[in-house]
Amino acid sequence: LGGRASAPDRESGAKGDSPRLREWFPETLFWNSEIITDEQGRARVTFRGADSITTWRMTSSAVSRDGRLGSATGGITVFQPFFVDIDLPVALTEGDELWVPIAVYNFTDKRDTVTLKFSAEPGIELLDPAEQKLDVEPKRATAVLYHIRAAKFGTHRLEVLATAPSFGDRVALRCLADDEARLRED
Repeated sequence: LGGRASAPDRESGAKGDSPRLREWFPETLFWNSEIITDEQGRARVTFRGADSITTWRMTSSAVSRDGRLGSATGGITVFQPFFVDIDLPVALTEGDELWVPIAVYNFTDKRDTVTLKFSAEPGIELLDPAEQKLDVEPKRATAVLYHIRAAKFGTHRLEVLATAPSFGDRVALRCLADDEARLRED
C-alpha cells in the first residue's frame, strides 16, 4: 500500500489560464468494506481523488477464505510545488470579525511575486482590499491576513486565487455563519 500523486496545477501563469479550482476536502477519501480479491490476493480499486495537499493514511484489513487475517498500512502523498491554504474556523457567529490567514507555499526553486485575489459570497464582507501582492521565497511559506466580517447567517463560499508568472493555485472553502439568537436558544 502506498503511492504518490501530483495534484494538477498550472505551470505556466504567463498564458493567463486560471488554475484548476480545488474545493473538495473530505475527511475520508475512500471506504469499501466488501472488496473481493483475485486468486493472488490482489484487487484494483478506483476512486476520485480529493483536492487536499496531504498524505492520506491508508489502512486495509483482510480475511482469507480459510479465516486467516491480514492487514497493511501505507500512504498516498498528494503534492504540488505551489499552493495556497485558507485557515478558517469551523464556524462563525453572525457579526464576527476576524483576520483569516492565507498561507502561500512555494516549494519551487524560484522566488516570485504572487498576486492573491480573495472573493466571498455576499454573506461574508471583505474589510480589506481583495487583491494583495507578496514576495514568496523559494522553499518557503508566507502568510497574509484578510479581514472579514460574517455579515449574514448561512453557509458562504470563500475563494482565493493565487497567481505568479510561473505558477498558480485556486482554492475555495465554505464557512458557516451562525445566528447569535439561535445559538442562545440552544
